[in-house]
Amino acid sequence: MRTERLISSVLLSLCLLWFGLPTSAVAAPLTEDRVDVFQLKSITKKRRHEISGIFAGSINDGFMQVIMGGGSYTFHATESFGFELMGLFGTGFNTTIVDRLRAGEGTTPAPDGTTLKINPDFARPQIMAFGSFVWTPFPGKFQAGNAIVDIDAYITAGAGYIRTNRSDLFGVSFGLGMRWMLASWFFVRMDIRDYIFSQNLLGGSVSVLNHNLVATFGVGFVLPVTSLYTS
Repeated sequence: MRTERLISSVLLSLCLLWFGLPTSAVAAPLTEDRVDVFQLKSITKKRRHEISGIFAGSINDGFMQVIMGGGSYTFHATESFGFELMGLFGTGFNTTIVDRLRAGEGTTPAPDGTTLKINPDFARPQIMAFGSFVWTPFPGKFQAGNAIVDIDAYITAGAGYIRTNRSDLFGVSFGLGMRWMLASWFFVRMDIRDYIFSQNLLGGSVSVLNHNLVATFGVGFVLPVTSLYTS
């Protein structure tokens, strides 16, 4: 059997040499074509409406804690760009640091022996209404058990109205956020936003630029509820 195969190989090589074909063409193994597949997102946002309820709290103020609640509406013009309207209502309360300052703790006594007491007062945000552009440069997904969860990392920038217990103000905001699509219509979101506004103190003689860093958590739904990916 081996002899027959050897004879057949020799005869085939001689035929290839006679017709001018390289003998390597016989021995070259067949190679499989590699195809790289990029799977598109299973859920699309384009031309859909996002409605969510939001809970928010300040995270960078040692003298006052702000707690707010509200909602937002976002229209996604494309998969990457959208426009959001957000409204928050709430109040703020002083932390224990303010109570200690008012009691004179941690202060240096005056030369006459009296205790210096400080009575700080802060503007408390009560209403915030902002319009923001939403840019989603980093869509993604991960596997949770047998399910694929779509996630979005997005950047926001906007401007709006702030009412405090003292005055009405204009402000701007910048932020980062994440959205987890738990279903084609239901999602959970988390944001960190910096609300920036100017505040006049000491009868208007001093102007201070405030940075209110706020963390938000929200849940919501998307309309229409059955819009899956279409090319």
